[in-house]
Amino acid sequence: MRTTIQEIQKKIEESEEEFLLLGGDFNARIENKSREDDGENTRKSKDKVKNKDGKLLWELIEERGWDVLNGVKEGDEEEEFTWIGKRGESVIDYIIVNGLAEEEVLN
Repeated sequence: MRTTIQEIQKKIEESEEEFLLLGGDFNARIENKSREDDGENTRKSKDKVKNKDGKLLWELIEERGWDVLNGVKEGDEEEEFTWIGKRGESVIDYIIVNGLAEEEVLN
C-alpha cells in the first residue's frame, strides 16, 4: 500500500490537481468512514472492518480533502461487497474523487 500511495502522490505532484477520479482495487479496508465537515458519516458500507492498509489510504484521503463515492452515490447507496470468496467478503475496490470530480459523478 505504501508503494501505491507513493505512486499516487508522485503522479499528483507532476501535475496540478484539477479533476481527480481514482478507481480500482486498493486491497485496503476503510470500514464505513467518510470525510464530512459536520462530523456526520454519510457513507454506508456493508464492510465494517478497517485494516492497516485502509488506515494508510484513509490518511491520504483526509490529507488531500478527497472523498470515497462507494456507499454514497445513486446505485450504490449501501456499499456492496467488492470481493466475495470462501474466506468471507470485503470492500477493497473504491472510487476516490476530489471536489470537482464529485460534483460531476451522478451515480
